[in-house]
Amino acid sequence: MTVFAPGARAGGWPLPPDTSQIVIRATQSSADTQFSHDGERRDILPYRKREIAAYGEHGLFKDLTLLGELAWKQDRKNWHAGARFIDQGFSRAKLGIRYALGEWQGTEFSFQPVATVHLMKSGDDPSMPGPGDTDIEAGGTLASSDTLLGMEIFSVQEIGYSFSGGGRPDRLRADVTLGLKPLRDVMLLIESRNAANLGDLRRQGTQESKLYVSLVYDVTQNWSLELGALKTVFGRNALDESGVTLGLWHRF
Repeated sequence: MTVFAPGARAGGWPLPPDTSQIVIRATQSSADTQFSHDGERRDILPYRKREIAAYGEHGLFKDLTLLGELAWKQDRKNWHAGARFIDQGFSRAKLGIRYALGEWQGTEFSFQPVATVHLMKSGDDPSMPGPGDTDIEAGGTLASSDTLLGMEIFSVQEIGYSFSGGGRPDRLRADVTLGLKPLRDVMLLIESRNAANLGDLRRQGTQESKLYVSLVYDVTQNWSLELGALKTVFGRNALDESGVTLGLWHRF
């Protein structure tokens, strides 16, 4: 099943063989507070982040889709006495597959294993990944689509368990994406992204829930533009981030 063809398509369904979709997103976010281990917001010195991530899917066979991502980011941290620390470079590379297991009562079930190679250090916490660290995620997706008041709608649920290794805590992820098309060439996306490191919250455990809202406009059958915003709504040992994102979608 393909959602919202021939315009922007939602993830969760296999792509037809020999077709591809690439999404490039540029995100700028900031944080002046962070969540403590008990979920309370606390002031911090300003933190700024810029990220450019290219995500792609390619239909290999009828039920098998190849997934990949490459991301670059820049972290800007202010320290006392006016000092500023900037760390930038390619941050991660991902490669995986989505294998469609079948459909039941209008819901598509898929198995989605993904390997992530971290390319730069993420902070001073030893529980955070460093260059060369690899995570293996065993995941799955549930995808369904329907119509509501004459509008096309869809939902995609993803869950994954990442085996981290190297003494780092494993990670659990659960994401929900809702979409609807109020207009023929416009798609509204609402994404809830939730993740937790399975460690002691007073030491190396983290939790965060982020909300992403964006509009995707189909400029042509093969090109779309995206404008959105993000906000961390809850966390433990996590930054209280907010930001904006711009995206370019291409289908071929």
